[in-house]
Amino acid sequence: MRQSTKAQIQLGEIVAVLIIFLIIMIFGLYWYATGSAQSEQGVLAGMNRMELLEIGRVIMNLPELECSIDSRRELSCIDEYRARALASIIEGTAQERAYFTNKFFAERRANYKATIEVIHPVGNQITLFDFVSENPISTQQISIPITLYDPIHRTHAFAMLILTQETRT
Repeated sequence: MRQSTKAQIQLGEIVAVLIIFLIIMIFGLYWYATGSAQSEQGVLAGMNRMELLEIGRVIMNLPELECSIDSRRELSCIDEYRARALASIIEGTAQERAYFTNKFFAERRANYKATIEVIHPVGNQITLFDFVSENPISTQQISIPITLYDPIHRTHAFAMLILTQETRT
């Protein structure tokens, strides 16, 4: 009778250790699944931000927007009249719109909007393109400081190139 009690106690200890081990394992799997989902979202957000910065780089290097003063190219400078002309071209015919859509957005998973907002002196706003949708899943925005040059009056204005990205999937 004494051996069966001792065996039952040992069996109970083994069962208790297994239950504790299973609980620890379940918490570990839950923690791993939660952490990997968050890191995946972080990686996706980083990729979206890199894509948005790439669009900004493309816009800043467009010869259509190039700002040249005294026959030299200025960095971070956009010609105001060229920007307005480009905006009207993009809003023009379907063929012109398709050219710039392919140039900016080939194989991208998001919709974009680019706006130049004059900060000083307080002025107007130029929307280069607006391909955003009604109900995006997520939205990201970056602002790039630029100089907006008016070649007629030979004045500079401080402005921000505001890029908005709306993710569809």
